[in-house]
Amino acid sequence: MNPATIALILLTSLPLIAQDQSIPDAPVPQPTQKATVHTPDAFFSFRSDWRKPPLHPNKRSWAIFLGAHAALYTGFAYDLRHTHQAREEMHSELPVMFALSGFDFVAFKFFSPAMSVELPAYALVHYSLDAAKGP
Repeated sequence: MNPATIALILLTSLPLIAQDQSIPDAPVPQPTQKATVHTPDAFFSFRSDWRKPPLHPNKRSWAIFLGAHAALYTGFAYDLRHTHQAREEMHSELPVMFALSGFDFVAFKFFSPAMSVELPAYALVHYSLDAAKGP
């Protein structure tokens, strides 16, 4: 076969070869989702379902949470510092205080900010009464 015949056969069979190869359709544009602006949750808001995202407490809830824990650590330090015959000691109580704060933070973000101040309030009363007894 001469080269002209081969070229003619290839040119005539090219549409048959290219017929099976089709260009894919253009992608269908998806509707855009608007970014939802999340309003901060109030102090007494509760997460209704475990599949929902964590709570986003407002500034007042953060102030109450941090104020309760600051008062807790202040009462703890005062009790250990000024009652020298205290039943508690720093090395045994401090890990419990950090664990308490960690559990309160989990309750603050995943359950309700209102549930995160009960334990600090109880512990503050405990340390205040212990400090009031004196040495």
